[in-house]
Amino acid sequence: MNNNISLDLIINFLKLDQEILKAFPNVLLSGVGSTNLAKKHELTFIDKKRDDKLILFKNSKSKVILVDESFKNIKRSKNKILLVVQDPKLSFVKIYNKFFKNPTKHYIHDTVIIHPEAKISNNVTIEANCVIGKSVIGSGTVLKSNVIIGDNIKIGMNVLINSGCVLGSDGYGYIREKNNFPIQFPHIGGIVIEDFVDIGSNSCIDNGSLTPTIIQYGSKIDNLVHIGHNVNIGKCVFVAANSSIGGSSIIGDNSEIWMRVSIADGTIIGDNCSIGMGSVVIKNIPSNKKCFGNPARIFNSKL
Repeated sequence: MNNNISLDLIINFLKLDQEILKAFPNVLLSGVGSTNLAKKHELTFIDKKRDDKLILFKNSKSKVILVDESFKNIKRSKNKILLVVQDPKLSFVKIYNKFFKNPTKHYIHDTVIIHPEAKISNNVTIEANCVIGKSVIGSGTVLKSNVIIGDNIKIGMNVLINSGCVLGSDGYGYIREKNNFPIQFPHIGGIVIEDFVDIGSNSCIDNGSLTPTIIQYGSKIDNLVHIGHNVNIGKCVFVAANSSIGGSSIIGDNSEIWMRVSIADGTIIGDNCSIGMGSVVIKNIPSNKKCFGNPARIFNSKL
């Protein structure tokens, strides 16, 4: 972490009232921490969704705390500086990324195996024991250790692929002959991973059959997720751990698939949907719906 970030930089970044600096000049922050463990000179926040906000505030040792508008009438207490923002958690993340996050050091480890026709941009990090096929990797992308990237895969810019991921296995598609012996359908469609996608450890994404499997801009895939062939995941989608998305399914923009969800082949889930953990989805879900259960049912009220 960077040390000694001045409060005025954070005030300016958040576009807050400069009057705070008159009461507390020359305040320096050495890092960040959780509300109950942050030290005096570490920035912290109180989530606006908490029911115990005042208790957290009183017990925190941090001098500078991001809070929501419910604190707007409290200027300071016991020498604590309250930075009132609309969403403390979001502001905390933005401040961390701007001022405290260690910059990525780009390098390709000596143990990496790369296909001679692979196209790898500048400023890419590939850690130990990765294998890269005849594919394309965009600038700013990071591959953690032991990642396998097959052929015909296009990875955009600023993608994070965590350890143990396999991108480009054949999909689970077979056709039975007359004697019922299964023969595999070709999986030559490849994969497209757009910019700013994160993929968690030990997740697997299958090649498309004749067209690509697609994960669109900004989507976040958790650990131990399986994404079948020809799946199309929209923009800024969340897929939580241990979920499985069957082949040719479509997930709309901004939807959220929570832990241990199973989605049947060919299912269409609309935009802005939320699928509760453990659900088994066997029918299409329209946009702007929440569902939960086995089989999953649509709820008209909040979960």
